[in-house]
Amino acid sequence: MPRTTVYNKDLTENYEKINRKNKKLLDDFIDYCHSMDKTELTIKNYKSQIKIFLCWNKKFNKDTFFCDLQRKDFLTFFGYARTELKVSPARIYSFKAALSSFSTAIEILYEKKYKNFRNLVRDLPSIPQAPVREKTIL
Repeated sequence: MPRTTVYNKDLTENYEKINRKNKKLLDDFIDYCHSMDKTELTIKNYKSQIKIFLCWNKKFNKDTFFCDLQRKDFLTFFGYARTELKVSPARIYSFKAALSSFSTAIEILYEKKYKNFRNLVRDLPSIPQAPVREKTIL
């Protein structure tokens, strides 16, 4: 059986309708990434993954402001990504890394404005790695 890939289209189609405060956080995060000399590919991936999370947040979590989210919300998103979007554990890890970097940047950029905000993603349990595709034998 040949390898297959799951494609999820339109995951960010409602991005224009999300909470403008969340959009502002993402724009500031992208500027922060440029100032920290992240590669363009890293910035592109972070932006895409965070947009997917924010669109999920709008659709399933009442468009909650990012700084008001709880650990449960992130775990619910990871569960949604695993069961509904059928993403691999490696992709979940990638989402986790992007959201953790986003949270760390918010801690740095808005330390006075959001004094009680902290990176909740960092402390979440890791998802065990598992093979997704069968090995191709030549």
